[in-house]
Amino acid sequence: MNSFFKRLPLYAKLMLVGLLPLALLIYFALQIYHEKSDKIAILENYLSRVEQVSNINNLISELQSERRYSYGYALTQQWRSELVVQRPRTDAAIKKLHNEKDTQYVHAESYTFLDSLHAIREKLDNRSLTPAEAINFYNNAIFRLNTLNGISTGNIVFLQPISKELAGQKLLSEMITDMGRIRANIYYQLYTHSVVESFMENTKNFYDIYKSYETEFYLKSTPASIAAYRQMVSNGSLKPVMQVVDALFKYNKIDSSFNAEKWWSVSATAVDEMKALQEGLLKDVQAGLNTI
Repeated sequence: MNSFFKRLPLYAKLMLVGLLPLALLIYFALQIYHEKSDKIAILENYLSRVEQVSNINNLISELQSERRYSYGYALTQQWRSELVVQRPRTDAAIKKLHNEKDTQYVHAESYTFLDSLHAIREKLDNRSLTPAEAINFYNNAIFRLNTLNGISTGNIVFLQPISKELAGQKLLSEMITDMGRIRANIYYQLYTHSVVESFMENTKNFYDIYKSYETEFYLKSTPASIAAYRQMVSNGSLKPVMQVVDALFKYNKIDSSFNAEKWWSVSATAVDEMKALQEGLLKDVQAGLNTI
């Protein structure tokens, strides 16, 4: 090889000397290109997943509204017009979950109890669905859907800047789900003017789980979202809600200044603010992914 190189004319030697660095440059450029392409593919997958999580959260929100009207209708035969308006909104949210670019949730109804939604509605319309059956169905469907709301950055280093936002929105989703169960149980007891022991036990269990997620949220979410949530608890929409719940467990009775409708209205405001905080974290995730 060395003798071959020596026999080459000068211009050929100069060309070889020039081509070697160029070949190395092309090689490293291709390596960098493939690495960047892999990262972009990962980011595009995360962006698609975040969009689907947003769709899941939207469906959960619509189901929570339908749960409220279905529960109320089974309990009091009221809110029929609200229920008629709400059902198409829920159906539209289910349809939106079936994103044509992502086949992951094509059969979601079969494992989230939503394949029974039509039958539940028929039983409710025929007045053969009890309030307990109504609340249990929607609670189970919402809980199961919420288990699909999970995105983790894992050990991917370049995704670490959005890890707190992802953790925070997921924990808020869990807290919102448990708060929905607490709200429904207390509403029932206010409406019936009785404190039922079984409802008390269930409510206490939901509240304990809620507080465990709250503690985790304080540890894992972003400083801004933690500060916003603390403000809701100390002086905002969650303060009267927590006072009612704490008094229920402490004195075994509900604050006499609350009736069923006032409780639902006040607690709805708190949940809406929690949802807004969660949606804000999801938007931060999307912005962070685009920046990366």
